[in-house]
Amino acid sequence: MVIVRFYRQNHMLENAPWESRKGNRRMRTMDIFEATASLAEYARVVATEPLVITSGGKPLMALLDRKESDSETLSLSTNPEFMEIIRQSRERHEKEGGISSEEMRRRLGACRT
Repeated sequence: MVIVRFYRQNHMLENAPWESRKGNRRMRTMDIFEATASLAEYARVVATEPLVITSGGKPLMALLDRKESDSETLSLSTNPEFMEIIRQSRERHEKEGGISSEEMRRRLGACRT
């Protein structure tokens, strides 16, 4: 496959069949059927940026450098109960709206002067 050959020739996967997403942090995506390189080769890629493996355009899994995430974050992001709390919170926010950061500070007694 080209992705493996290109990596071995140039020590980069710049011409691999994936795309970068916009945002503060670069993130690459690749369809699972195109992800045929060895895990070791993808490990080299995620040392510099995360890689999201998709199926039918939907995220299936993410590969990221261990240094980029602490144990608590990793644990919570894979905990079904915690993710359900997040889902419910997002749903409630969509229906009821939220509050401003200033209102939150006021409620917590941390108003700026």
